[in-house]
Amino acid sequence: MTDSLPNAERASPPTWALQQGSFKKRKVKLILPSLQIRLIGYFAGASLLSLGLQYLLFSQSISSLASDLPRDGVIVLDKLPGMLAGVFLTSAALIFPVIAWIGLQTTFRFAGPLYRFEKHLSGVVDGSESNACNLRRGDQLQQVCRLMNEATRLQREANASAIQAQANGESKSAAADNAVPSRRAA
Repeated sequence: MTDSLPNAERASPPTWALQQGSFKKRKVKLILPSLQIRLIGYFAGASLLSLGLQYLLFSQSISSLASDLPRDGVIVLDKLPGMLAGVFLTSAALIFPVIAWIGLQTTFRFAGPLYRFEKHLSGVVDGSESNACNLRRGDQLQQVCRLMNEATRLQREANASAIQAQANGESKSAAADNAVPSRRAA
């Protein structure tokens, strides 16, 4: 799907969004820790597999080269496991922090919106949320957020009426009569 907003409108956030603070930089990077740590673990596991494959291929290549040497091939083969283990451990020590950082930087752009969707939908269902869901600039799932806003528009409008009626002193039952039935009520 294509965005319906021109680039100029997408570049500058609306003033209501700035007032709500939705375009502030996210400080907490582990928003959904179980999901993010699991994904980072998958990244690290894939890196470990690639390092292991590299170790095996390098070991096979050096062993083949050492066996072709006219002399001193036995010395090379004798020192090979220690050297390769050192290279493998050094590579792992250098690559795993980088993989963890990249994983964290990548996953929070998805985990943040998922967390926001969960909180927003819970508020819409229980009647406390009447505003449209909005995400930070740069977050993924912007199109899903727009679709969710379209899907929840009627319920949010009913929630806004109920909140306004409650603020004006009307009884909760009169406001509830105007509300769209939520899934919990069904």
